[in-house]
Amino acid sequence: MFRRAPLIAVLVVSLVTVVLALGTNLIGKTAGVDRLTSHLKPDFAPATAGQVQKDAATVAAMSSQLDNQAIPALAKKAGMSVAKFDSVLAMNYPKVAVGVQDLPSDLKWFGPIVQGLTTHATDFSKADAIPLSGIPARTVPWLLILPGLLAAGFAGGALAGRASRLRALSVAGACGGVLIVGALICNVPGKSAAVDNLHTTFGPYFTPNGVAHSQRSMNRIGAMVAQFKNEALPGLAKTFKVPTATFAAQLATGFPAVGTGLAQSDRI
Repeated sequence: MFRRAPLIAVLVVSLVTVVLALGTNLIGKTAGVDRLTSHLKPDFAPATAGQVQKDAATVAAMSSQLDNQAIPALAKKAGMSVAKFDSVLAMNYPKVAVGVQDLPSDLKWFGPIVQGLTTHATDFSKADAIPLSGIPARTVPWLLILPGLLAAGFAGGALAGRASRLRALSVAGACGGVLIVGALICNVPGKSAAVDNLHTTFGPYFTPNGVAHSQRSMNRIGAMVAQFKNEALPGLAKTFKVPTATFAAQLATGFPAVGTGLAQSDRI
C-alpha cells in the first residue's frame, strides 16, 4: 500500500488538475482573454492613450468654460439672470441643459479609464503576454491538461501493473517540474498581479451596470452636442439677431475652450 501511495497521489492530483481546467471552462475563458486583449491593445498604445487624455481635457475645459463663463455671459447678453437663462435653455433645448448639467459627473465617471490607459499600460502588456509574448492565452489550459493527462496515464498504468512504477513517478516529476519552472520563467505571479491591477481599475466598467452607465453617459453627451449644434446655435443666433455662422464664430472667439470642444466633438 505504501508503495502505491505516491502513484495514487500523482493520479489524484493530475486528474484534479485536468478536471479543474475543464470544469472552470478555462478553455473558453482564455479564448475570451485573447479576444479582449486583441480589441483593447490599440487603446493602450502610447499615441492613442495620449490622444484620449487630450480629448478628455478638451471636453473638461469646454464644460468648465460653459458653466463659468459662456452661460453667464449669454444670460447677461439676453438680459436675464443665469437662473432664468438656464430655465429657458432647459425648456427649449432640454438635451443641452441635461448634458451641460451632467457633463462634470460623466467626465468623472470616465476618468479612471482615461488615466488607466496610461498608468496601466505596463500591466496590460504583462497580461497580454500570458503565458509568453506572441503565444495566445488559450494555450494555457493545454499546458495544464496535457501534462495532467500524461502523468495520470502513467500513474494509472503503473497502478494497474502495465507500466513501470519508477517511470510513472519520473514522468510525474518531470511534468510537475516543467509546470513549476515554466510558471517562474513566464513570470506567472507578476502577470497575475498585473491582471488584478487591470481588473481593479477597469472591472466596474465591464459589469452590466457599468456598461449601461457608460452608454447612458455617451448618449447624453452625444445628444447634448447634436442639439446644441443643430438647434441651440441657430436659436440663440436668432435671439441675438445675428447669422448662425457669425454667432458660432463669436462664441468660439469669446470662449475658445467651448469652440474647440464643439469643433472636435464629433471626432472625440
